[in-house]
Amino acid sequence: MPCLRQGELCNWGSLMIPLRHRGLFSILNKSVWDYKVPVNINNWWYFGSLLGFMLLNQIISGFFLSTYYVAHVDHAFDSIVHINRDVYMGALVRGFHINGASLFFLFMYIHIGRGIYYGCYRQAGVWYSGIILMVLLMATSFLGYVLPWGQMSYWAAVVITSLLSTIPYLGPGLVDWIWGGYSVGQATLTRFYSLHFIMPFIMVIVVIIHVGLLHESGSSNPLGLYDPSGVGMRSFHPLYSCTDLFFCLVAFLYLLKLSCFHTWMFVPCENWIKADPMTTPKHITPEWYFLWIYAILRSAPTKGGGVALMILAILALALMPLTPLTHWQGGTQFSPVGKMLFFSWVTNLLFMTWIGSQPATWPYSYETVKGTIIYFGFYPVFLMNLAIKANKFSVNKYNYYKLWTITFFVSCLVCSYYLFDPSYVLTFEDFLL
Repeated sequence: MPCLRQGELCNWGSLMIPLRHRGLFSILNKSVWDYKVPVNINNWWYFGSLLGFMLLNQIISGFFLSTYYVAHVDHAFDSIVHINRDVYMGALVRGFHINGASLFFLFMYIHIGRGIYYGCYRQAGVWYSGIILMVLLMATSFLGYVLPWGQMSYWAAVVITSLLSTIPYLGPGLVDWIWGGYSVGQATLTRFYSLHFIMPFIMVIVVIIHVGLLHESGSSNPLGLYDPSGVGMRSFHPLYSCTDLFFCLVAFLYLLKLSCFHTWMFVPCENWIKADPMTTPKHITPEWYFLWIYAILRSAPTKGGGVALMILAILALALMPLTPLTHWQGGTQFSPVGKMLFFSWVTNLLFMTWIGSQPATWPYSYETVKGTIIYFGFYPVFLMNLAIKANKFSVNKYNYYKLWTITFFVSCLVCSYYLFDPSYVLTFEDFLL
């Protein structure tokens, strides 16, 4: 056979190589198709893929809404009404966006809870990038909540942005800069709209980093065991990829049900009234997924203390990866005390979500204080339980003992903060006088 013919056969043979093994597709193949996953992961591990699906839903539905939305204080509310009433399937698309945000936060909280319960926080890079994603999602959601320019939207923007005034020296000027003037107005709405549009794409970049760090360190599993031999691993496709698609389909059908039959279930009644700077709503509350942190905010007797506690409530999650490393990388699934602490923490969060929806009067104001103390008290007790458990392993626990000692000290300060009369509590401004 001529050499040219042999060369042609070789070229035809190279074309028979699967597409997923060529060029850039090979990188995607290693990250998705042939990515090794523990064989014993359960259904709680699929919420990561559901979060990716919800992010995609928010980007697509938000893009279609942006084609009709008008970012002007005189026309923003009317453009929302126009989308709901006049645009073909506009109410459905807006329902996908509003209810999709609620499901997004629900899946995120479940995802974080799974990480705490099963000890997934030991993968520090993955955990910290996930915290960054949570903060970005909260910021994006708040920016989007302002855009309808209803009564609740307007006054939520006034209240939340005013919290920045507690920052020493920079606070008042920073608030004026964000407002674009001396009150929430046209410049504020324009800036919030621009930021709300660009933030999801920043989240996509962080998601890529998050997934890359996960694939570098490998997925965790319910037993908390590390298997370097790869015996207990299998390829992501087809079992786990098909299961992910099934869960995404279930989430889509439930989202479709919410958008068709309960479209405005998560929209407060006051937000159907056009923003009026001269009229304050009787009871200003955020969306349900912010109620627990709103309860922490208003539990403090001063505005500066409330902002500090709200920030610490998020940063407290950053303590979790500082646990001692042993050959067993599990969490609380085999610890009766750990389970009791974890489910007490979850129950308290649900209780604070309900308390946050109630008026800031007695006895709800008193219950928010107890809920906040329980929330912050969970972390030192939880870390102490892990330290005691680490005694069973031959690890150097000196630095770790210092960690939970400092955490316990900070928690005592938080608890004593509520023991003083409000007139004796100092704010950031008091130190500047």
